[in-house]
Amino acid sequence: MTLRKTFVALAVAAVLIGVAVAVIIIPRGGDPQDCTGCHTTEAAAWENYSSHKGIYKTCTFCHEEADPVPGEGHRTSPWCEQCHSEVSHSPERYATYEENKDLLFISCTSCHDPMGSSNVYLIRERILVEQGEYALVDFQSWEGQADYSYAELGAEDGGHNDMEPGSGLCEVCHTETTLYNSAGTGEDPHTVGCDTVRCVDCHNHAIGFEEVN
Repeated sequence: MTLRKTFVALAVAAVLIGVAVAVIIIPRGGDPQDCTGCHTTEAAAWENYSSHKGIYKTCTFCHEEADPVPGEGHRTSPWCEQCHSEVSHSPERYATYEENKDLLFISCTSCHDPMGSSNVYLIRERILVEQGEYALVDFQSWEGQADYSYAELGAEDGGHNDMEPGSGLCEVCHTETTLYNSAGTGEDPHTVGCDTVRCVDCHNHAIGFEEVN
């Protein structure tokens, strides 16, 4: 092979490699800012009406560039506390980690999907309630004990969906609480009725769901 042919062959190989790399790391339209090409699951969640899209418009508002080459760790992931002041379930109540290894660590993203959800308030459609066990959550109401709300009514109490007490957002994780637990055995202790009082009216999210005095 002559020197000229060798040079041409190397040039063609370089072009082919460049095209292959571009296809791999820039999946759509040659735009390295198009996150949806790789992050398809997140992109689908982002399109929900309940998402950060309505406020921030783009992924890059929260995820700043850490490395210009797409790949693991190429974008930052901010803590929720950088924008939000609400507190998750307070870890202080759980004593020490060694004494409670079987308890799940409860963070903002345990209940909320920051990318988006079909539920209001970005509530996850599946919430981890035990190691390896998820509960389906359909949260569409701001009422207290009601269909698709914090605590489910059930057919016997006037509910109109196929969900039973114990499947509400605040119930699915609570196995040992006297009221509104995942077994659906709790009774309404409030004289005004939980159809008009929300869980968060008495258990404030801003202070880690501690009871408001």
